[in-house]
Amino acid sequence: MFRPVSLLVLAAACALGAPALAQNVDQSKIGPSVEQRSLYGAFLAGREAMREGDAQTGAQLLVGAANTEPADSLLRDRAFTAALIAGDVGSAARFAPPATEPASPVRDLGRVTRAIEALSIGKGDALAELSAPVAAPHHAAAMLLTPYAQAAAGQWDKATAPHDADGERLVELLDRAARAQLLELHGQTAEAEVLYKGLATDPFAAALYQTSYGEFLERRGRWEDAIAFYNEAMKGPAADAALVQARQRALRHDRPPAAPDIRHGAAQAMSYASAAMGAGRQAELSLIYAYLALRLDPGLDQAYVFAGDAMVLAHNEAEARAAWDKVRPGSGYYAEARLRTAYSFQRSGDIPAGLQALRMVMSAAPMNLQAQYSYADLLQTHGDYAESAQMLDKLVAEGGDRDWRVLFMRAGVRDKLGRWDEAKADLDAAIAIAPNEPDLLNYLGYNLIDRGEDVPRGMSLVERAVAGRPNSGAMKDSLGWAHYRLGDYAKAVEVLEAAVLLDPSDAATNDHLGDAYWRVGRKDEAGFQWRRVLTLQAEASLKASVEAKLRDGLKDAGETKRAGL
Repeated sequence: MFRPVSLLVLAAACALGAPALAQNVDQSKIGPSVEQRSLYGAFLAGREAMREGDAQTGAQLLVGAANTEPADSLLRDRAFTAALIAGDVGSAARFAPPATEPASPVRDLGRVTRAIEALSIGKGDALAELSAPVAAPHHAAAMLLTPYAQAAAGQWDKATAPHDADGERLVELLDRAARAQLLELHGQTAEAEVLYKGLATDPFAAALYQTSYGEFLERRGRWEDAIAFYNEAMKGPAADAALVQARQRALRHDRPPAAPDIRHGAAQAMSYASAAMGAGRQAELSLIYAYLALRLDPGLDQAYVFAGDAMVLAHNEAEARAAWDKVRPGSGYYAEARLRTAYSFQRSGDIPAGLQALRMVMSAAPMNLQAQYSYADLLQTHGDYAESAQMLDKLVAEGGDRDWRVLFMRAGVRDKLGRWDEAKADLDAAIAIAPNEPDLLNYLGYNLIDRGEDVPRGMSLVERAVAGRPNSGAMKDSLGWAHYRLGDYAKAVEVLEAAVLLDPSDAATNDHLGDAYWRVGRKDEAGFQWRRVLTLQAEASLKASVEAKLRDGLKDAGETKRAGL
């Protein structure tokens, strides 16, 4: 894990909102912007634009101000960070803090930026920028760039030798990948193959480098070896789209992707640094590294994927979709970008647009099981349960019965369609595959309890679910409801109070607690909980039931039932 380091800290007064996805700043607009305002006014306007999330305008104003007074260190530092956030790496490199400044994260980011720019334009000394130690959070990026800078400087022996990864597993794997690429570029294919194959069979690295090894075999003309490798790598419930695409290419003996050159290899390394920062929820730094990758290789699709992910972390769904839209059809990342776009539309409340994005994936990649699974998921979210069930039936028939998630989703859809016996069979089959999955245990256990079918078994299942996820309010609610249905109302109150503390906004949990309070004679508190349900998001049937209980009190016929989690 990377420790969070906000660019707000690095940039001091340059407060950032959700950054906009931008290409290089339009320099033609800078002059007029500064001429129309005083220098100080341009600085303030640029800083305000950055606060409002308009990175393009903010960078234009701040870069323009720094151009006017290049000796002003405050303007220079603001221009540097603003240009990076706007994706203008060239301007950022010009205004990066000099290496003679005292050590700081901003200075180190400046050194990485200048090294990227030197590799990108083929001028300057990238290796010199990385010669002195670079501290966290940019030390990993500097280590990843070093072998490519050494190769660019003609130091192939150093570039292809193992580098110190400072104990970081991800950096060590990426360094092995860099050495494999550089050895192949330098004609040392036997040594390169050892590294490629090791990465492709390493459990931690295989997801990233399986296709790299297959492509290496294809470039050697070893088609049968490549096909055999892809066949083995594709075993499992859902084959990766890039592997499917690579296998089809190998079967046709089509031209494989070229070996990554120095710039492309360095761009890949920076894109993985972006992904690592994103995994650490450092949105600004993740976006910056994605832009650094794109400066080296403007067509690097994976960098656009990670840039979009960074936008999501910054709560800017529209800009995230703009980034994913830049991934080219036919790319191994195209399906992944469309899947992300679909779920972005779902988060934005536009389910039809999400379904359309998935239809594009299924049209371009009919064998992409993840797209079909996601399509079924969005259909049921949209209330199209019958069509979702048809899609899931197809997935199960094509091997999805080996994936507990497919069976779990189909169980939920069948339950919504009133086909509980079939849903229960799916849940039992899913639990046989994943016997300790809390969501499965909770869903089946709750329904067995709520329907009165097998309360003791249901109790056992939800107890296992709670043990696996003790901080889940939904699962504590299921356990409390089990005690309620068994007539142990005092215990039900105890457990349901804990559930409400864990998830105070869940309407059904508040309703259950109200019922338990009523049964133990705490009727005023019961009324409070039921009235609270009416202030929360709840289905109309639940609210109608609560209104009846507030009017008439709790009767056996008025007890609520919940068919969900």
